[in-house]
Amino acid sequence: MRKIIGKMEMVVTILLCFILTMPIIINTNVRGQEPTTLRVDPPEQEIPVESFFDVFVWVDSFFDVFMDGIILTYDTSIIDAIDVEAVPPFSTTNKVVNDEMGYMLIESVAEPPVHGSIPLAHFTFHCTGGGISDLTIAEYYLFDPYQNPIPVDKIINGRVTQTSWYFKPPYPDYAPSGVPDFDQKQWGAHNWTNPFPPVDTWSYCGPVAIANSLWWLDSESEPNPIPPPTINDNFPLVQSYAPGVWDDHDPQNAPPLVEDLAFLMDTNGQRFGHMHCGTEVHEMTMGLNEYISRQGLDWKFYVHLQKAPDFLWIEGEIKKCQDVVLLLGFWQFNPYIQQWVRVGGHYVTCAGVDSTNWMLAVSDPYIDAAEIGLAKGRVLPPPPHPHTGPPETLHNDALYVSHDFYPIGPSPSPGGPFGFYDYPAEYIIDNFGSCQNTPDEFLEFDGEYL
Repeated sequence: MRKIIGKMEMVVTILLCFILTMPIIINTNVRGQEPTTLRVDPPEQEIPVESFFDVFVWVDSFFDVFMDGIILTYDTSIIDAIDVEAVPPFSTTNKVVNDEMGYMLIESVAEPPVHGSIPLAHFTFHCTGGGISDLTIAEYYLFDPYQNPIPVDKIINGRVTQTSWYFKPPYPDYAPSGVPDFDQKQWGAHNWTNPFPPVDTWSYCGPVAIANSLWWLDSESEPNPIPPPTINDNFPLVQSYAPGVWDDHDPQNAPPLVEDLAFLMDTNGQRFGHMHCGTEVHEMTMGLNEYISRQGLDWKFYVHLQKAPDFLWIEGEIKKCQDVVLLLGFWQFNPYIQQWVRVGGHYVTCAGVDSTNWMLAVSDPYIDAAEIGLAKGRVLPPPPHPHTGPPETLHNDALYVSHDFYPIGPSPSPGGPFGFYDYPAEYIIDNFGSCQNTPDEFLEFDGEYL
């Protein structure tokens, strides 16, 4: 009996050891595989205030994942939780959205179990304030089909930077970086410089700024977006100037669009013979209205000319997805005559607005200030951009932009109550000084830059 009992005890002991070590044999990294990782995807993103955004929690594991639970925490002072759901083939078994405490919980199962790189859960948030919030996987569990825990070797948390910037959105056909940033230092069938003193200064900023806007609006309205070089055009605001040869949003289409607008707006007096430098703003308005009517879209678009707009008006128009082109007047106080003198002007296109800090982002036809380090801004794709010098055609591909940031504040000049701070006027005044882009009502203030 002793021998039998001893054998029974030995068998039981071996059996217990086998059972106790099974989870260790199965659920450790004995196969030389990559460690199991839980990660927030994307790990970093920048979101404008008042926007919604999504993140996913993924698992990378060679184990079969059958069941999971995730608690994701966040900063309640700048983010609101909206919802969380499992990602198929996982199905939700339990979820909690506790915005007061700043966490979302999701539990789910997958039948059949899955392995590899797998999204487990989809979290939706709403940005309510500016700042930085960590998105932290605070608690978790993973189980295999046998209810054995799967050890997690690595956790990659997320972070969202919530900016107070709103940018006009991108579109695939074709404004992939938001508002385009075409360059005026080029030419097409015509010379884009000033025929009047100061001769040979670049003077097409007006039609270029309008071309930025029309291109973006046409991209927004395209019902069946297919990016160039495929020829695809289902909205007539911008059309190809070489039908059947290139697409309406091909980079080659930007110069003839600008030249079409320049003629309609009488830039440099080329249409009506009026001797002036650049584009007079009232003639710009009439020319743009004519263009819109010619395209058969006067039922959909209209042009509004606002003299001396304040920041709140500009902000509201941008956020309503109206296109805003600004005529910047360069004013200098002349101590010899004791009065303000307008020493030039320049058109830019608004690309975004920071309502909290009273800043505007602009596409500047003459200078890529953010790209060359003269201003803060958003440069897409990340610099450097392979510029060639005049003719500057790189930005005719709307992928390439330099959206330059400038604070807005009170202005003491007669040009209006608000102005751009830190704009590098001295850097460009030699090109735009004296008479360029002067509205009729300011002709009496024209003067030389001292």
